[in-house]
This record gives sequence, C-alpha cells and structure tokens, in this order.
Amino acid sequence: MKIKISLIVTLFCSLGINAQEFSYEVDIEPSSESGYHKVQLTPEVLGKTNGRLSDLRIYNGAGVEQPYVVEKESLRATQTAFKTYEIIERFVGKNDSSSFLTFINDSGKPIDNLSFIVQNTAVRKTAILSGSNDQQNWYTIGNDYALHSMFNSNGTTFTKRLDFPLSDFGFFKLEVKGNANESINILSIGYHENNSVKGGTSSFDFTIESQREVNDVSLIKLTLSERKYFEKLAFRLSGSKFYSRDASIYIEEVTENRKKEQVLEKRLIGSITLQSDRNNLFDFGAMRLEELFVEIENKDNQPLVVENVSGTYLNKYLVADLKAGEAYKLKFGNESLDLPNYDIAYFKRQILGETQVVKLQQIRNMKSETTEDNSEQSIFENSYLIWLIIGIIGIFVLIISIRMIKELG
Repeated sequence: MKIKISLIVTLFCSLGINAQEFSYEVDIEPSSESGYHKVQLTPEVLGKTNGRLSDLRIYNGAGVEQPYVVEKESLRATQTAFKTYEIIERFVGKNDSSSFLTFINDSGKPIDNLSFIVQNTAVRKTAILSGSNDQQNWYTIGNDYALHSMFNSNGTTFTKRLDFPLSDFGFFKLEVKGNANESINILSIGYHENNSVKGGTSSFDFTIESQREVNDVSLIKLTLSERKYFEKLAFRLSGSKFYSRDASIYIEEVTENRKKEQVLEKRLIGSITLQSDRNNLFDFGAMRLEELFVEIENKDNQPLVVENVSGTYLNKYLVADLKAGEAYKLKFGNESLDLPNYDIAYFKRQILGETQVVKLQQIRNMKSETTEDNSEQSIFENSYLIWLIIGIIGIFVLIISIRMIKELG
C-alpha cells in the first residue's frame, strides 16, 4: 500500500510541474557577436505579458533559462560628453622654469571651467590660467591652482577640473609652475558638455474602424489586430483651422449585473481636450488593449475628422548575455509566475550601457498550437487533460487515505 501511495504522489507532483506552461513564445534574432545584448520588447509582447513583466523567461537552444535585467528608457536622460579644445602651442621649460600650453576656445561661448586629462602622477604643482584675444597681451584669470594627487586607481589617466570666473577670451594659456624635471603629461584639454536627450520610443497606428455623429458628438471606434501595449495616444485631426474640443476615451467591458446577466458597459480611462495649437499627445499610463472608443464633444461646431491615432511607449529591453549564432527563445504568458531572482540584478550598473539591440521575431501562440496538434499530443502535452488527471488522482489518494485511517483505527 505504501508503495502505491508513493508512486501516486510522485506522479501527482510531476504532473503539477509539467502543468506550468507559457501561452506564448518568440524567437530572438540571432546575434553576430557574443556579449550582453538588449532584447527590445515589442508592443505585441508587452500586450500579452502579465503586466508586472514577471512572466518573461529567456531560454537557450538546450532549454536552459538565461538570466537578464530589465532596462526601461527614461522620458529624458542626460548624456555627458568630453569636448576637446585645440592645443596650438606647448612649451616645456628647463630646470625650474614653468611649462605651458595654449588652446583655442572655438565654442564661441564664455566658459567658467575646463578639464584636462593627465597621465597618472603623484607630483605636486601649481598652475596659472590666463586669457587673451590676440595671443600677445595675456590677462591672469586665476592663479595658485593646486595640482596634486592626480592619479586614478582604476585607470592610467586622471581628469582634473579647474573653475574660474566666466571668461570670453578666444585664447587661454595654462601655465604649470615647478621643476621641469618633474613635468606632467597633459594629454588633452576641454570641457564636459551635458545634453538632455529624449528616451527612445516605439509607436504603432490604430485602425479607425468607424466614425459617426450622434447628437453633436463624434463617436470613433479604434481597433488593433491584437492586444498591444502603449502609454500615450497621439491624435492627428482635420476639419477646422482652430478647435478646442473635450473628448472622452473609454473601453467596453463585459460585466455581470445584479440579475447575474452579462452586460456590456463603458469604462472611462481618460478625459482630454483636443486643441489646434497643441500636439495632442496624451499620457494614459500603461495600457494593454486591442479596442478603444473616443467621444468628441462638438457642441455647435462642425465635426472634426480623425485622420490618425497612434499609440506610443518608452522602449523596454531585457539585457542578457547572448552567444553569437546561438538560438534563444523568449517565453511569456503565465499569470502565476513571480519575478525571477537573478544574481545579475546586483551588477546592473556594470552591465547597462552601449549594448547591441536585437529584435524579436514572430510570436507563436502555444495554446493555439496545442489545440491544432491535440490529436498527436501525449497526455503530458495537454494542460486540460493533465489537470483532469490531477483531479482524479487527488480524489483517488483521498479515498485510499480514508481507507488506511479506518484500517489503522
């Protein structure tokens, strides 16, 4: 009896494990180089995930799960670049004389700081900064700049910054005082420029299935071929040079009323104002839809014509270590899965950066494939049959357990 129960419990557990499956899978575009890559998530994939992105799993050709970190574009990001000035003269003094270099401020803008890159050095020196418009008459801007501890334990160069009063000279001279036998090697001189850049986005167009007018209200139905993810809606309208119209965006949901009847109800997801002097781009947060309705209040005005409606979102990626030429799959569509806990998450800052972006290919619906191939499947490939067997086995185990208790009693 104990052997029978052990076998039944083992079968029960194995069936329970196999019953956990994904609804969708998609091939990841092969890469020509090994290393970390950004797998760009499409609106179709994001529209079919469980919302928390906890059901995304990457597998290699052998079926081994691959760790990843999620990267999301920011609305705006700051990028810093080092811009160099042209050095037109270098002079290295002898014995106790000073050394200097002259550079051109070709930016055409006043500056109040500069940075120079020097090879690691532990010597102590001082510096003077002067400015000129003709390279003949020089005027001191700052003196006694302390130059010391200019070394970097993580590299062979060090960046030193000097701040000074705002100056618009066309030429600058940096003079380094001290023993010429203890000279320092200044590799380049310039400034750090911060640029604000918009985060990368993806977009797609809705199909305008219908537009009709009822009691001074335009009713527009927007559809997609499948459920997709978006964060913002952009409208392009025509019909009037100047307009300002209130509009409501809603979806239709099947709900159950008090009589337990299935009824179709409208659910408002946002109210907006469409205006001719704006770009008519509106943020709705994370949305996963394949059908949308718009109501525009025309009042006593002629109806507007909705030329185009597009959905946009900030790009999202899975950053993973992929080998060149190897096949990888992304599987998703499982509401019960929690976020994976990978070690790689602790090294996110070291991994993210300029990495190659790879695309996803055509999504496969595993449920529909399961249905089509049902006649050729074994019981371990049919989730509905598996759960039926699990239920039968559970009842069987319960009956045997009751009998055993009675026998022991």
